[in-house]
Amino acid sequence: MNEAGNRENGYVGYEYKDVTVKHSMESVYVDGYANFGWSIEGISTPVGKVDSVTLNFKRDRKIRNKAELTRLQRQFNTCVSEILSLENSKYIKASIVAYIIGLV
Repeated sequence: MNEAGNRENGYVGYEYKDVTVKHSMESVYVDGYANFGWSIEGISTPVGKVDSVTLNFKRDRKIRNKAELTRLQRQFNTCVSEILSLENSKYIKASIVAYIIGLV
């Protein structure tokens, strides 16, 4: 049976991806990954991580321009990690200033 025959019979092959993120960034990942062809399949809470959630995504394996989407998805992940590091740096800088003032 060829690829077109599988589509006609209603069969669609999917690829799956699980991403564990902070709860505050859940909507960013759900909205962002939707632009790369992923659809949310479920959300679960990982054991031992109170402020994190695991997002379960799926997308059609036969999606067009898959290489370009993968490159853009990596770029998106890099941008989100930079946002998280900038968010953390404002707390770290404030703590350092507070400790120095407290010591003086």
